[in-house]
Amino acid sequence: MARSFNRVILPPMMTPEATSRSMARLRSACERIDWDPATLRIVQCVMPAPDLDEHETRALAHARAATYLQAPEDGDALVRVSGWDREPVTHLRAALRVAQESSGDEFVDTAFHRRQLLDAADRVPDSWMNDSCAFGTSRECVERLRAFRETGADEIATYGSTPAQNAKVIAQWLE
Repeated sequence: MARSFNRVILPPMMTPEATSRSMARLRSACERIDWDPATLRIVQCVMPAPDLDEHETRALAHARAATYLQAPEDGDALVRVSGWDREPVTHLRAALRVAQESSGDEFVDTAFHRRQLLDAADRVPDSWMNDSCAFGTSRECVERLRAFRETGADEIATYGSTPAQNAKVIAQWLE
């Protein structure tokens, strides 16, 4: 990858530790090809759910994670890079297979709204989401986003929650 790109967007649902390891691999690849690793810009995507109730937080994070984990290549890579147990993904995929067959679509996120995936999303371990997202009060979300930034990521891209939901996070980030 280092031969072709000097900007990388890391996928969401990675832990800060996985972010750090991925960045080290990318920078090492730059060094192997005699490309200055300092020229590589790395963006980590993180989903904040600030000041939201549990239902909305689960709809934002767990249901979205279910759609990422459904895809064998993407899901297996997330599990591997974050050091998670693969068994919950096996159960999740079995639950999503029923929805997938009823919709006729290859991936459930093209056929269902995230709120319709909450039952299947219950199979995504809370610890995975707590480790890879930014939950809680706006202040707690800012602290979590900073933990990702402290891995050395050049930028943090937030997504999933709305700009209005993130207004306090943005204000506190800028303080």
